[in-house]
Parts: sequence; C-alpha cells; structure tokens
Amino acid sequence: MFVDIVMQVKTTDSYMQKRWLPWATALTIAVVTLIAFIPVLHNGFILWDDGIYIYQNQTLQLPLSASIPYFFGLNFFVGNYHPFTMIAYALLYQIVGKEPEVFHAASLFIHILNVLLVFWFIWLLSGKKLIIAAITSLLFGIHPMHVESVAWAAELKDVLYTAFFLAGLICYLKYLKPEDTLPSSKPVSFLLLTFIFFLFSALSKPAAVVFPLLLWVIDFYFRRPVDKRMLLEKMPFIVIAFAFGIIAIKAQQEDHLLHSYYPLLLRMIFASYSLLAYIVKLAVPFNLASIYPYPALHDGLAPLYFYLAPVLVGLFVYGIYRTKGNVRHLLVFSGLFYFVAIAPELQLISVGDAMMADRYTYVPSIGLFFAFAVGVHSLWHNGTVHKQMVRKVVVIGLTAVSSIYAVSTYARCETWKSSETIAEDLYSKQQQAPVAAHNMGAVLYNKGKYREAIPFFYALRNDKEHFAKDYVLLANSYVANNEPDSAYYLIASLGPDATKNYCEQDLSLSRDLLNSQHFEPAAMFLAVYTRLQKNDPQGYIALAECYYKLNMHSRYINTIDSGLKYCPGQYSLLNHKGYDLFLEGKYEQAIPYFEEALKNAPGYEAASRNLANCYHALDSIKAGLR
Repeated sequence: MFVDIVMQVKTTDSYMQKRWLPWATALTIAVVTLIAFIPVLHNGFILWDDGIYIYQNQTLQLPLSASIPYFFGLNFFVGNYHPFTMIAYALLYQIVGKEPEVFHAASLFIHILNVLLVFWFIWLLSGKKLIIAAITSLLFGIHPMHVESVAWAAELKDVLYTAFFLAGLICYLKYLKPEDTLPSSKPVSFLLLTFIFFLFSALSKPAAVVFPLLLWVIDFYFRRPVDKRMLLEKMPFIVIAFAFGIIAIKAQQEDHLLHSYYPLLLRMIFASYSLLAYIVKLAVPFNLASIYPYPALHDGLAPLYFYLAPVLVGLFVYGIYRTKGNVRHLLVFSGLFYFVAIAPELQLISVGDAMMADRYTYVPSIGLFFAFAVGVHSLWHNGTVHKQMVRKVVVIGLTAVSSIYAVSTYARCETWKSSETIAEDLYSKQQQAPVAAHNMGAVLYNKGKYREAIPFFYALRNDKEHFAKDYVLLANSYVANNEPDSAYYLIASLGPDATKNYCEQDLSLSRDLLNSQHFEPAAMFLAVYTRLQKNDPQGYIALAECYYKLNMHSRYINTIDSGLKYCPGQYSLLNHKGYDLFLEGKYEQAIPYFEEALKNAPGYEAASRNLANCYHALDSIKAGLR
C-alpha cells in the first residue's frame, strides 16, 4: 500500500515537472533575451526613416478617429502599406508623445513575445521536444542579426508582423493536429484564426505575403497528401497574398524605390550570393553592418566570387538531395522555410540601394535554427558509449555560442544608439562604399559640423546618379563654412540639372533662415543663389532684405543694382531702388523708378504710396522755399 502511494506521488511529481518545465524554460529564454537587448531602452531616434514614421509625422498628432481611416486608405510610408504598424505608432504617440525610449520598449516587448511564440511554434512542430524548442527560440531571441529589427524604431513593422505571422503558424499547427487542442475545440476554427492572423500580419508588413507558401512547407513537413481540400483551404490565403503583393509594388513605385540598375542575370547572381551570405552570418555573425551595398562593377562585371555563388547554391542543394530518409526531409523542410521566407528580400526586384540587410533574416532564420536544434537534439540522445562526453561537448558548445551571441547583441544594440554611432560603425566597416560616406556626411551636416562633413560629400560629388542630393549638401556645407565661392564653382561645374536642383533647395532654405531671422547665413546662401540664377528677381529681393536687416547699406544698393541689371523693369526691384533714393532725399531721381514700377505693375500699392510721398516731399520743399 505504502509503495503504491509513493509511486503515485512520484508519478504526479514527474507529471508536474514535465508540465511546468516548458513554461520555465520559455520564460528563462525571454529573460536572457531581455538582458541581451536592454541597451535599446536608452537609444534615441536616428535619421533613417524614424522622422518620417514618428517624430516628423504629422498624422500621428491627429485624433485616432481621423488617423486610423487615413492609415487604412492607400496612403504609403517609405514605400510600404502597413496600417497596423502606423496605428501602433499613433497609439504610442497619443500616450507618450515623441519619447524614443517608449518606442524602443514597444519593439523589445514584441520581440520577447516573438521569442515565446517561436518556442510555442517549434514545441508543436517538433512534437513537444523541449531541447529543440529551447535552442531555436534562444538563438532567435539573442542573435545579433536581429538587433536591427528591434533597435531601429522604424522597424516596428518587422517585429509586429512577425508576432501575427507566428500566431498564424501556431494556429495552423493546431488545425493540422486537433488532438493537441481542447476536446470542445473544432479544428476548422483554428483555420479561421490562421487566416485572421495572416491578414493582421499582412496589414503590418507586406513581407507576410509568403505566408501561404509556408503553410505548404508545413504540409510537406507533416507529409500531408496533396488533395482538393488542401488546395481549397489555401485559396483565401493566396487571394489576400496576391492583393497585398500588388499594393506593395504600387507603394514602392510611388516612392520611386524600385530600380533597374542591374540586368536580371546579375540580380540572380547577387541573390545567390545573398542567400549564402545570410547563412554564413547567421552561423558566424561577424562584421555586421547596417547596410550591405551592391559591389562596384568594372566593365559591367561584379567581382569574381559573386559568380561562384550560384555554383555553391547548386552544390548545397545537391548535397541535401544526396542525404536520405528523415535527414533529407528535415533539411528540405528547413531549407524551404528559409528560402520561402527570405525570397522577397533577395532583391530580384531591386528595392532601394542595399543588396542585403540584417533585418531580412528575422523570420527566415527560424528554419535554419530549427535544423540546427534538431541536430543538437539528436546528439543529446546519442545512444553510443560516449553519450556523456557528447552531452558535455553539447552543453559547452551551446553555452559558448549563446554567450558570444548575447554579448555581440548587447554591443550591437549600443551601435544603434544614435545616427552618429550607426554612421561611424558603417563607415569603419565599409569605407569604400559611397553610401557609408553619404551617411557620415549627412550626420555631421545635421549636427552643424559642416567643415567635418565636406570631405565625405566631396568624395561623392561625381556620383550624381545615386547621390544627387550630396552635392547640394556639399555646396551648403561650403556656404556654412564661409566658402561661398567654392559652392558656386561646384554647382556651376555640374551643369544645369545640378544648378536647378541646388537652387530650388537653396531658395527654400534661405527663406526658412529669413523667417527665423538668421540673416547672415541666409545672405551667404542667397549670394550663391543670385550668382547661379541671375535672372530670378526673388533672389535679389531676398538678398537685399538680408543686407538691409544687417545694416550693410552698400551691399544692399549693389544687390538692387545687380538685380536691375539682369532683371530690368522688375517692379519690386524698381521700387526698392526708388525707395533708397527717397531715403537719401533724392526725390526727383526716385520718381522715375516708382513710375516705371507702376507702369509695369499697375496698382502696385507700395510704389504708389512711395511715389505719393516723393511728390509730397517735393511740394513741402517748394513751399519752404516760398
């Protein structure tokens, strides 16, 4: 009797351990992830897109009753349609305003939620194998390549769409395996939930369009036979994916993000390279950067090692094919999961100017981490005589890898602290890349460090196709550094298109400076503008106003005279000239200017009033003489 009671207690304890161990493991991984990413809570906004999405976004200031319908309309932000993401920004803004720490905290919270969802997804996918779920979710949580998705406030869409995406995959597993659900649950309800979560994911980021294909990959994993039911249940998903794909292309076209710099064959070579490079960096996350630019071409050819990439991809696929049984099935599943999830990001349709980005691995990495975790699980349950030694090696290896990843992630979060830190990091790793020079120059320019910015912009002065704005910033830096002649000769040497581009921005900037009563810098910009645009009277008028406010009378007169030389008959300049003569008491000399101004612009009130004042002054003089 006593023995029976003891055995029953032991059985109960064992059951409770099995029941709570997954929860405790998942929560432990969540805490480790939080520690690795804790620096993001002290980071600020950066120049890349954070302004458009958050601190310069006027729509966030609208009441939610007005902003939510706006976001659901076909209004795009940085080439994306993602109303759920914009609503999330609006909610945060309404609660806390523009505090960057709160936006970063939201991203980190959702990332930790995603870690738990990955654990749950792999727990179900692997048949409730704790080691596999733990390793996959841990690597997902602390991997340095995922810092970009979490630490960049503008990438809230990445973590948000993934949360819905993973929830949808979990519901699909519940649909496929109804025995794991509550007895009262109907499997079809899980298919409906799968569809709803997919829709929410697509409303958070267009990358979710691959969801239906991943459902088929999961079907393959469970060796589900292809039949009519399978095809019919996927149709709603395909329709939604197709619709959001069309919207995504339209959004990118409207923001001019689609490019055709390279022919299709070269893009396929770049895609093969990226496919392998992501795998290498996921295994050994070294030399991570915020941008991985396209290589420089010589006579239309990329460096030789790019052409080896398709061959290596072919060998990699052949190697998987040569494996047998469950190993091949696992590798095919993991490879398909990775490839399908990352396919939209391989730049076969070129979007933007970067060939790769760390954030593109956020969801695809799950497939590769799963294969690795299954391999570790197999080693752990190795039945050889060296089982204990193998387990020690596994524990030491996993501890070392996890520690390296966590420390690297912590340091990488510090890199994303500000625009300056991320630009410095990029330039230190890719000094030869024009985009690195562009970002360093832009950061220094925005901090008012014009002298330091000049060398970075100067290096890009001839690359007008990709960096058209940089020669404008270079010219502005020259002006701000009290070198207006250098600015003039730079813009004049680049031709009419550059002149037009610069002058449009220069005049706008000058007006902003005038409105804020910064007359001295405005005068320097306008001096360059009037030399480049000699036939625009507005430049002379604005420049004359600056000199008038600065009490530079001789420069004021010279500016008006120069304006009349190149814009004869311009009524405002004529009025200015006449008014100056009026102030000098030269009434008879002033009258022709006012009359000419009124002839060219009848009803011009200022000239009419000044002319009347001239005649009144002359009458007063004549009356005094009498």
